[in-house]
Amino acid sequence: MADEPKKIEFHYEVDPAYRVVAANSVLTTTTGFGDIKIDFLIDSFAIPKSVTHEVTADGKIGKMLEVKPGERQARHVQIGVLVSLDQATKIADFINEEVAKAKKALDQKPKP
Repeated sequence: MADEPKKIEFHYEVDPAYRVVAANSVLTTTTGFGDIKIDFLIDSFAIPKSVTHEVTADGKIGKMLEVKPGERQARHVQIGVLVSLDQATKIADFINEEVAKAKKALDQKPKP
């Protein structure tokens, strides 16, 4: 009988603070200890200064009449992750592999 490969089974537990966040930008810095801090951000225009709506005859809010835009571009920092250089390298390799798989899957998908 051939030797069976060694196995390990992982059981996943979700931290109560776990959440999924959106990000369309990232900001990285290197700490004095050589770790990499990765902040995931959402770049967006600032919320409007004000919005003016029509009031209908029955006192309800009607159609939007005017939007006074905000004066700046905003970056909303969602979450930061601190990783060692070794971990960052492994994460980058993993993400690159996953991106290649996703691109390949999209290329094989029938075009409409």
